Amino acid sequence: MSIESKVQYYIDKKLINTMYALTLEELEICGNLKLEEKNKDGLLKLDDLMVGDIELDVYKKTRLRCKQKFYTHIFFHTHPQKTARTYPSVEDILKCVKRKAISIIATRWGLWIIKCESQIKDIDIKVLDDLLKKFYKIENYMGFSRERNTSSKSFDEFDLRTRQILLNDIINRIEEIKGTLGINMKLNLWKDTLSLDKFII
Repeated sequence: MSIESKVQYYIDKKLINTMYALTLEELEICGNLKLEEKNKDGLLKLDDLMVGDIELDVYKKTRLRCKQKFYTHIFFHTHPQKTARTYPSVEDILKCVKRKAISIIATRWGLWIIKCESQIKDIDIKVLDDLLKKFYKIENYMGFSRERNTSSKSFDEFDLRTRQILLNDIINRIEEIKGTLGINMKLNLWKDTLSLDKFII
């Protein structure tokens, strides 16, 4: 899919709800976002859906991974709510950087949008991994334990002050990644996103 700079790409309410529903599945699901053929104003549809396979990672632990056969300029995958971390992995970001593309990841917290369309300097993988591990600390505070196969608390289950501290921490970590590595990321919470009729990419 070629990207027109004058076109504002978006997904509609139906697809937002679909993306949320896909996070409830046990296996990772991935696909591509393409322009609706009959719609020229930037409306995107989800296509080429695939369900991930269970495989062993380098630590011999099971991992639910979806391997796409090809990618459009905007691609999508889920991190299942009960079994996966709720933030992008090193691999997720490198995949986006390599293709100079836009990646959308649906997780327990919400929709992550990663934009790597501009030239990004060489990435130090260890630095990126260390930065992402700061999300891990936030997630653990919210009660997530992959080993027990349990979901963490949602932001709404915390009092207003704690919720704001957590969100500020996430925003600060995102800004740190952008400032250090030049990667544009944003987390859009489900609470806000599911209420929209139109979500701008």
